[in-house]
Amino acid sequence: MASCNFVLLLALALPMTAALCPAAETTPPAAVPFAGSIEAARTGNEVLLTWKLPEGNFIRVEIFRNTNSSTAGRGRVNTARTDVTQLLDQVPDLTVKYWYWIKLIRPDGTHVNVGPAATPEATVWQP
Repeated sequence: MASCNFVLLLALALPMTAALCPAAETTPPAAVPFAGSIEAARTGNEVLLTWKLPEGNFIRVEIFRNTNSSTAGRGRVNTARTDVTQLLDQVPDLTVKYWYWIKLIRPDGTHVNVGPAATPEATVWQP
């Protein structure tokens, strides 16, 4: 590339030398594979989780919840088949914000994590 820059600089003075530097190839960027997604919508103590799986061969979906955004200490709340894309979770505390992940298990035992998706704290009405 340095020699092309040099030639291009010379091309300003001598337009004929510009042909010595080959045209840069324009390759479109590779498509980024879809990594999956998870969303959480909350009404009171119910959280509706909706997810989309990335491409791949998965045999099971595991759904996890935590009270912070770290995967450390998260607990599994349910499992689902790979054709299931929603789950209604009952949360134990109305005043706590929850984070959710899905863990996609492959036939060889390896896995892919998707998430987290966070819920807002529920508003507790007090008269």
